[in-house]
Amino acid sequence: MINWSSQQCILMHRVRLRISSHIRTINMFGSKLHEELQEYELVLASTSPRRIEILETILKLTNVKIVPSFFEENISKHGLHYIEYVQQTSLGKARAVERQLETSSSHNSLIISADTIVVCNGTIYEKPGTKERQRQMFEEYRKYPMLEVVTAVNVVNCASGTLHSHTETTKLYFDIECPSHLIDAYVECGEGLQVAGGFQYQSIGNLLFSKMEGDYFNIVGLPAKGCFTLLEKSI
Repeated sequence: MINWSSQQCILMHRVRLRISSHIRTINMFGSKLHEELQEYELVLASTSPRRIEILETILKLTNVKIVPSFFEENISKHGLHYIEYVQQTSLGKARAVERQLETSSSHNSLIISADTIVVCNGTIYEKPGTKERQRQMFEEYRKYPMLEVVTAVNVVNCASGTLHSHTETTKLYFDIECPSHLIDAYVECGEGLQVAGGFQYQSIGNLLFSKMEGDYFNIVGLPAKGCFTLLEKSI
């Protein structure tokens, strides 16, 4: 059993009070945007749990409706810069959901769509799918350690027909001194097989990198600040 001194007990009580106060402040957070959004149906054109969490937990948007986009992500990359590719894919998702909502009674919707890609040496790196391909990708990252995580976000105001777009780029630097046994362990754990680039930076995959420059939430799947700004412009 730990014997707390009276001073330690007082200190712990003060810490608890500060934490409780901080939690209440966060729960009560309500900007002008939050007030205005009460008049809209906020629609996320994605089933990504990470994007849902960013909207609800980070941006405190509690009225989010999930409408999966059935847009086929098969845009040809030939002749397209990777920025154009991710922008067109994100817009395709938004327009697909917009058509789905045309048959509903609600026309006062704001649709949020996003697409995220990982780029290394000018090449888009998709989901590896297999451990062999994932390991190959990491070897390529060793040769060209600077990666770009690019997310294109669109917000469509169904009532006004307006579209606002934002593209965010975050740089990640693969650790060229990362020991092979660590890479092998990551490949064998199977974590990054079904995600773009072959890794989850927000999880154990961050051990493979030495530095990050830019918006962390962009790597997770949705740039929080950029999305918030788009919503402000859209209403």
